[in-house]
Amino acid sequence: MKKIFILTILTTLSSVSLASDEQIVCPNSSAEIVAMIQAPGTYCFQAKEIANQCAFGSSRDLKTAGAATAVCLKEAGKLSSADQSLLAVMENRCNQTYENQQGTMYQSMNAFCHLDAVSFIRNLQSDIENEQM
Repeated sequence: MKKIFILTILTTLSSVSLASDEQIVCPNSSAEIVAMIQAPGTYCFQAKEIANQCAFGSSRDLKTAGAATAVCLKEAGKLSSADQSLLAVMENRCNQTYENQQGTMYQSMNAFCHLDAVSFIRNLQSDIENEQM
């Protein structure tokens, strides 16, 4: 049952595209995209949108999705043990999904799966914080 729940979450995360009003102009350099993601004042949602819109579909995405993941983790701060456990399960599921796949496209998909997992945890925190206000 737990595996079905996690698979459902990951499937939902990968199929839902958050609406963004502004189109991002993506440079050809992954280093420039990483700089956009790491710019001061960039939040998790923005970092994820930049990474998604500027995706190469190759191993170059390891840097950009990784940078966005780092932004989301930093924003999330210290995770509760429950959030750490859920994140570990989700990240393991990402790894299991792509471990037998070859090619840079699958490396990219795995990197974005990890980003989706971290941003999901961050979104849960945001929902809880909003309820407490």
